[in-house]
Amino acid sequence: FLFSGDDVFKGVSVLSGGEKSRLAIAKMLTQPANFLLMDEPTNHLDIASREILTDALEAYRGTLCFITHDRTLIRQIANKIIGVRNGSLQVFPGDYDSYLYWKEHSAGESPEPAMYRKASAGKEASAINTLRRRKRAEGELRNRYYQESAPIKKRIAEIESELSQLELQFREVESLFANPNHHSDSTQVVKAVEQHRKLKQDIKSLIQEWERLYAKAEAMERAFEEARGNIEAEVEIERS
Repeated sequence: FLFSGDDVFKGVSVLSGGEKSRLAIAKMLTQPANFLLMDEPTNHLDIASREILTDALEAYRGTLCFITHDRTLIRQIANKIIGVRNGSLQVFPGDYDSYLYWKEHSAGESPEPAMYRKASAGKEASAINTLRRRKRAEGELRNRYYQESAPIKKRIAEIESELSQLELQFREVESLFANPNHHSDSTQVVKAVEQHRKLKQDIKSLIQEWERLYAKAEAMERAFEEARGNIEAEVEIERS
């Protein structure tokens, strides 16, 4: 759940909203249970965290009931949809795309097997093909995003690890300056000053690289979400 390095030693009180969500989900999934009830489980999670959560839920062997506005999660996980219609609950025994198709064509009728069979021709076949094209386009978009963003995220993690080590060394050198015995050896003082200067410069350079890569990763994530939204919007236009 993306906790690594010194992150595992953080107190819960200093975690961000997304980190607290990841921690709660990780604890929940490591405890044996045959039924999970989740309310908006992907809220406050970035794309990488959502993918990890989705993989964990797909591997879960118990019963899962969740409420969410995340249509991607519904499409990947749900095999039964419970909808509220005219003040009552309706249980649809199928995936989300089949549910949308039934909802559009049912005119208020109860879900029956014939309503969500694959259509063979005409308008129904066109609707099914449109949904398939959207799924294929979303999959290609997601794969491209992960291929392009993975090296950047890997380097960000490497920088964070390097910074942790350099900051530790920096504090150790600074502690020497506070030691009176250290100042008796001028050679050691000069060496420590030079090491202090180099560590400070290295830390500054890494922070600048981290900020640049983090901004790039965020921009890529926004572009991915926008492109995915455009795909869904285009499909809605075709279906209308």
